[in-house]
Amino acid sequence: MLLSAVSLVCAPPIVGSARSNGAAHPGVVHHAALQSRVLRLLPREPCRRPRGGAMFMAFAETPQPRVGEQRLSSEGAAQRASFGEAQSIGAELAARLSESCATGAPMPQEAVAVLKALLSHTAGARGWFVSLLTNPTFEHIFEPPLHNALLEAIEASPKTNIRLVVMNVAMPTATELIHLDNGNSELADASRMTRDRASKLLVALLQRKMPGLEEEIKSLLRALQFEAARQDGISDGSEADSMLSDVDKQWLKFARNWEYEENQRAAIHQQLVQVLTASGSSD
Repeated sequence: MLLSAVSLVCAPPIVGSARSNGAAHPGVVHHAALQSRVLRLLPREPCRRPRGGAMFMAFAETPQPRVGEQRLSSEGAAQRASFGEAQSIGAELAARLSESCATGAPMPQEAVAVLKALLSHTAGARGWFVSLLTNPTFEHIFEPPLHNALLEAIEASPKTNIRLVVMNVAMPTATELIHLDNGNSELADASRMTRDRASKLLVALLQRKMPGLEEEIKSLLRALQFEAARQDGISDGSEADSMLSDVDKQWLKFARNWEYEENQRAAIHQQLVQVLTASGSSD
């Protein structure tokens, strides 16, 4: 199962070039055969931006959930987890969270503590979102209202998670268009699932007034608008840059580095505005 990835693998910016030229890398995979095919397309060095490619959160195979098969990983293991290890721990936790959502039973406190530990550092958070957002069997988790244990774990480490939760909406939104351009409707559907799940999560966090999250989204919106003006020749970018905050400039670098095309910038902008509207925030 594959999804949103380079963000989870590399330090921001995390999407590869968004130009659609037939060399797009995968988003989410629905079954083992397709997953195997997609894995062969992934770069050996996922943090290097491939020219003309569509590096969208490309990641290694997400382990399947193992509820009841073995004891849950410890908090210490979660705090020390590498990206790959975090995917395995994330699969364990997501399976337990999904079961809790399906039955209405509270998530065990031990699992809640491990989840918070995993989301307290970058590699752990990226591995968690890979497992959470890409596996179709975790659909119960995204049926509103979202579980408090999930939302509180993200909120407990805002510095680690705030940009990731925004990027996890932006990247699959662009990647869906790339897959459609390449005639791959199955991968486009997978990217759409990722986008929709990440959007639901973002709406829930906004409704809880997670500090700084609404402004982070608006910073990306401003960066997209400024980059569109530069691409259209309305501005040379220098005046726009002088009007941007440091956070805006980080998002502008993100957009420029991955060379989003006009339709991709517009789609990301539209999706984020829809998220703000759905949450009751001003756009």
